Amino acid sequence: MNRVVNSTVLSNFAAVGRLDVLRDTAGPLFVPVEVYDEIMDGQIAGYAFYEGFEQHIAPLAQDG
Repeated sequence: MNRVVNSTVLSNFAAVGRLDVLRDTAGPLFVPVEVYDEIMDGQIAGYAFYEGFEQHIAPLAQDG
């Protein structure tokens, strides 16, 4: 089953350095473009726990 996740879920797992657990237990995850943008804004703002976030997600679709 595919799941859509929001930034709260991603932030919580990222904060403890375990995005891998989320990916490995929940299966494929989909992140809306708006959530991706929010995470990227967090990186720019200096939230270090978002570093490396991109390695845990598949590329975004061109149409969002």
